[in-house]
Amino acid sequence: MKTETAKNKKRRVNITLSEETIKIIAFLADKEDIPMTTKAGLLINDALELEEDQILSEIADRRFRESKKEDFISEGDFWKQALSS
Repeated sequence: MKTETAKNKKRRVNITLSEETIKIIAFLADKEDIPMTTKAGLLINDALELEEDQILSEIADRRFRESKKEDFISEGDFWKQALSS
C-alpha cells in the first residue's frame, strides 16, 4: 500500500456492507444531516479508537499484573514528586 505524504489527505476505500448496516448508517446520517459516507467514516474512526483503548488497557493490565508492590509509590509521594518538578 502506498503511504500518503500529507496527513490530511483522504483516500477512498471500497467496502461491502449488509443492507441492514447501510440502513442504520443512513438513518444516523439523516438524523445528523450529514452525508452517509461522512457518518460511515466517523463510525469507523470511533471503532478504531475503541480498539486502541482496548489494546492500551490490555497493556496496562499486563504491566500491573507483572509489577511488584515495591514498584509503586503512595499517592502522597507521587504528588510531592510531581509538584516539586
